[in-house]
Parts: sequence; C-alpha cells; structure tokens
Amino acid sequence: MRLDGTRFTLGNVRPEETVMNIKKKVDTLLKHNDNLLQDPYPLSDYSIANESTLILYQIFHVHIYTSPSDKIDLSISSTEKVPDLKQKIEERLRIPVGHQILYRGDIELEDHRTIAKCGIKSGDNICLIHRYSGTMQIDVKTFEGKSIGIFTVPDEKILKIKEKLDEYINTKVERIKLIYKGKELINELTVKEYGITKNSKIYLVARLPGG
Repeated sequence: MRLDGTRFTLGNVRPEETVMNIKKKVDTLLKHNDNLLQDPYPLSDYSIANESTLILYQIFHVHIYTSPSDKIDLSISSTEKVPDLKQKIEERLRIPVGHQILYRGDIELEDHRTIAKCGIKSGDNICLIHRYSGTMQIDVKTFEGKSIGIFTVPDEKILKIKEKLDEYINTKVERIKLIYKGKELINELTVKEYGITKNSKIYLVARLPGG
C-alpha cells in the first residue's frame, strides 16, 4: 500500500475482507487501478491479490467557521484540493465557490494546493469569509497582549462586537470597554461610523465593577 507517496505493508489481509474493514485499519480512502473502493465490497471483487498496490488517502475532519459561534463539520481527503473543499461548502451552505475565501489561522488557502500541502489536519478550524458580503476581520487586543480576531461587517453595531468578544473572554458585555484611536466606542454606533476597516486594531479593557 502507498500513503501519500510512502509505501508500507498491511499484513494479514484476507480476500473476503471488505473495503470497510481495511479502511478501519488505516482511516483512509482507498484506490486500486484508479478505482475508488467502496465499503461494502470484498477485496476479491476488485481483483486485489497478494502484492497488489493500493493508494491510500487520509481523511481529515475539519470545522468550517462562518462566525465565531457558527460552524459546520466536513470531511475531505488529503489529496483533494482547496476548490474541492469549497465545493463541499457550497453544497452545504449554498455559497458559490467563487465567493469563498478560506483561512487557516491567518493564512489564506490557495486554490492550487492540496489539503495536505496546506498543512490541514483533522480537527483544524477553517474560517470562511464571503468575498462579496463585506465581511472583514478586525484585531482586538487586550492590554495583556492577547490578540482576538473578530469577523464583522461595516453596518454592525459595536454592541454586537462586544457580544462576540464575550464568547472568547467570558466577560459580561456591560463590562467590556473598547478603545479605537484613543476613543471609547459607543454601543449604538456602527463599525462604519467609526471608520474601522480590515485589520484595524481595537483595544479591549474590562471595566471594574461599579466603574
């Protein structure tokens, strides 16, 4: 068998074993002579014999976040490319492939790369940005130096941003104070009204009780 170019031997395999049994042993998709092997069928149905070569594709289970609190879970193989992942997202969320931008951390996933080349592993969090929705990421910094990435849109009110921050820092909204360009941000005003743009840096302070 070959796993992403590396050969290894899987012993004690019987012709009557099903493809599902083999996949359970290696947690992968299997191909033989360019045919994707289907779970219910025995190896003998694919003329797999002693010394046959199977190509293994690792399966990664990833979390696609559309906001800090909204996500979907998808499975994809290591050799599929980023557009294949976008196609799966389109099928689930009805967001066209061409409208999607995907990030792993602060690195955008490039369409020509495979999932493996992007360094994606099972359990990774992938951020989805709608290219034409006006969504942008701003950087909220605490005075302890911690940085929190928050996704927002120009018409979103400051209060909503505080509610998103509450999910990260577990501090009541009324105790969150946000500072941008030396001014405290008022709950009722919007991101656009303060001239906040992509990658703007906002500073967070927690109010003391009674303060």
